[in-house]
Amino acid sequence: MPASMYTLPKNIRVAADSVSKTFYLTLNINELKKAEYAGKKLALAVGLANPSPYGLSATASKTIVIVDVDALVIGPAIEITSKYLKNSGNPFVASTMDAGGRWGTLADWVANSGAMSHNGIGGFSKDGDGPSMNMESGWGSPAIKNGKIYQTITLPAGTYAFDPSPWIWQGTKDVSYVVVAPNASTLPDYANIASSTSVLSATFDKPRVTFKLTATTQVTVGVVVNYVQDQQGFKTKAVHLYSYPKHL
Repeated sequence: MPASMYTLPKNIRVAADSVSKTFYLTLNINELKKAEYAGKKLALAVGLANPSPYGLSATASKTIVIVDVDALVIGPAIEITSKYLKNSGNPFVASTMDAGGRWGTLADWVANSGAMSHNGIGGFSKDGDGPSMNMESGWGSPAIKNGKIYQTITLPAGTYAFDPSPWIWQGTKDVSYVVVAPNASTLPDYANIASSTSVLSATFDKPRVTFKLTATTQVTVGVVVNYVQDQQGFKTKAVHLYSYPKHL
């Protein structure tokens, strides 16, 4: 935690008939709201020293303060997945399955031609891990070029986050995206996501996308991949939509 973000009292006076005293760490909320701290946790070691005339407890005179920036600034999160998203998982349901019962197409989601890589179906798998949203290439399956799975919903004004994790399996080698597209009924092509100013995105290693709407808005949420390297993919049991009704 940078020194510009907090203040602490320089001295604490403990009454003669007491063994402790409450004091406060004051945080600068405008500093906390800076984009550079979004999604981070800040740590500060706080200690007492130079007592007079009594001694300090070795175990009670030091502490580590952890500040979860998102939880404080825009939290706590409330899950609203079932209110807005259809077929969100636990378990996922397929509208179509292949003859072998392994690959399918997700009901209520749009899978583009790139994602439907298993003889015209895709986006769903059922194996030893159970039903999952899935895109996978290699091991006998073709490459997935510009594969998209998405759903379009309407949300009121507010602060939200879309998150398809935790992953059952996250074996992507090429950069893959979780994408939120306000005022859109589809997701942009893979090649345009990194440079787009109209969508919000996150990579699969940190897959939560937080976004704010100032009015009731149509929003498309989903994932976009481009599997060039062999043998990669992902599986998740559920996707999640959160709201942050109380934020600073």
